[in-house]
Amino acid sequence: MGPQQDDPLGPLPFILALQPVLQSLESDLKIGFLDDVTLGGDIETMTRDVQVMAGLGPRLGLHLNLNKCEIYSPDATLD
Repeated sequence: MGPQQDDPLGPLPFILALQPVLQSLESDLKIGFLDDVTLGGDIETMTRDVQVMAGLGPRLGLHLNLNKCEIYSPDATLD
């Protein structure tokens, strides 16, 4: 189900479904490109936003792949 592999318009339905979600997130930095999302800001806000993204499965059929998620902190502290 869904678009065929290598279909140039394949990402369009995903992007259209994800756009309102990205606009509703509270992180300072929100970037969506194809099926990747980058968030930036304080850890508490990003945590809430990731929980919002993780909760989309039942509503939109989107599932967060935790194996591909990363946290980067230039000072390596997450307090």
